[in-house]
Amino acid sequence: MPDARFFHIAAPLRAEDIAKLVNGKRLHDGSSKGLSHHHAGNPDPVMISSVADIAEENIGHACVYIARQKFFDGCDLNGPIGLCLIEKDRLNSQSINKLMLHGLVVEVVDAQLAYVKVAHALYKEKEIETLFENVNQHKFDDVFIHPTAVIADNVMIGQGSRIGAYSVIGPGVVLGKNCRIESHVTITHTIMGNDGHVFTGTRIGQAGFGFVPTKSGLVRVPQLGGVKIGNRVEVGANSTIDRSTLGNTIIGHGTCIDNQVQIAHNVEIGENCVFAAHVGISGSCKIGHNVMLGGKAGVADHLTIGNGARLAGNASTMHDIPDNETWAGSPARPIRQFMREIAVVKKLASTKKKEN
Repeated sequence: MPDARFFHIAAPLRAEDIAKLVNGKRLHDGSSKGLSHHHAGNPDPVMISSVADIAEENIGHACVYIARQKFFDGCDLNGPIGLCLIEKDRLNSQSINKLMLHGLVVEVVDAQLAYVKVAHALYKEKEIETLFENVNQHKFDDVFIHPTAVIADNVMIGQGSRIGAYSVIGPGVVLGKNCRIESHVTITHTIMGNDGHVFTGTRIGQAGFGFVPTKSGLVRVPQLGGVKIGNRVEVGANSTIDRSTLGNTIIGHGTCIDNQVQIAHNVEIGENCVFAAHVGISGSCKIGHNVMLGGKAGVADHLTIGNGARLAGNASTMHDIPDNETWAGSPARPIRQFMREIAVVKKLASTKKKEN
């Protein structure tokens, strides 16, 4: 769920008000009337205080959505649901009945767009409105902050850290001990561990790239998550790490990222990975531990790259890569297959040349 350090959170909304906001229709299970839970015969209005992913725990007061049957099939319902938005004829009756046992279900034309409206009603991103007073190296133990740096309110900076010229640290950001933030860096919506090093021009915690198409144009999906970075992580110059839609984009301990690398929202990266320059990782990918990605390698969205896997330079994969395998080419395939194909093509070209 969204972190109050990074977002203003509005007062809870009644479920019936949300249904009106999204022009939705309550699906009745025959046990109650109106958008309320019943306790000892007395209806209490359902109050929705957050938005969440349906796979999360403790969503008894959250609004979630399911746009397709496959999304429902891929999740386990762990407890009560505050309110679930669904689309007509997108879920089978058995799934809908199961949902109604866990909470309120509201049918809408576009579940994701309805969710976006609820998110906008409940959350507003915190901006740099106030700064630390008297910010200098005496404000914290053994911390240096360049006079031109901008440090927002409620920032926590660990002992021995350094903030370079013209860098911006947004509201609520947490930096661990002995972190080195070079010049012209922007960090927002981020919790960073100890001994990190972020090079010049990097942007961490910016909004991920997510939109809902409508008849009147594209509507941005609120990016209400954050970025969680482990210890001893290095991020090269002019790289970008987007915050998650919900939850966190995660960078594991000891991972090293080269210059001009793009890591999209919802990505989870394991420990001790190495990414060369110009790597691009699309949204919601899961990268294991000790993974190596060569320069200009690309990973399509929602893929899993196994522990110890390697992707050669200029390769682009549209498939999961198993543990400890090396893939190459575009589209990428196991490197032995790739090398055999190259050998065959080379032999055919040589034969053609002799014939001529």
